[in-house]
Amino acid sequence: VAPEEDDKSTRTLFVGNLEVTITDADLRRIFERYGVVEDIDVKRPPPGNGNAYAFIKFLNLDMAHRAKVEMSGQYIGKFQCKIGYGKATPTTRIWVGGLGPWTSLSHLGKEFDRFGAIRKIDFVRGDNHAYIQYDSIDAAQAACADMRGYPLGGPDKRLR
Repeated sequence: VAPEEDDKSTRTLFVGNLEVTITDADLRRIFERYGVVEDIDVKRPPPGNGNAYAFIKFLNLDMAHRAKVEMSGQYIGKFQCKIGYGKATPTTRIWVGGLGPWTSLSHLGKEFDRFGAIRKIDFVRGDNHAYIQYDSIDAAQAACADMRGYPLGGPDKRLR
């Protein structure tokens, strides 16, 4: 499923069924081939209580999606890993991808202000993404829900 059609997609992956001895460096070495890894958080249970798991945060959704598709079911050490998207933590700032030269700051403002008061839009003309900061988490969540997959710039250009 393409990330723009998957309402669970985030740039953070949950990677489960890992050996308790796995290190951040091991995971970075494995996952950096799919893109820029911003953060790795390994969780280890007490001895004898199961396997470790990790959250791996990528620079963007495309990198996380590619890693999820290619690493699903692969072995990391002696265990077959389980991979899914990590849960998104709601904030007032959303990332919007799938933009292009047809996008302007005023266009983004017009499309996204219907969800609530916008505090700030970080966008450089020509970039393929922007950050939109709302006054409320509710507005940000509504914008994410309604605008995911929205054809901004034409029917073949869908927002992420």
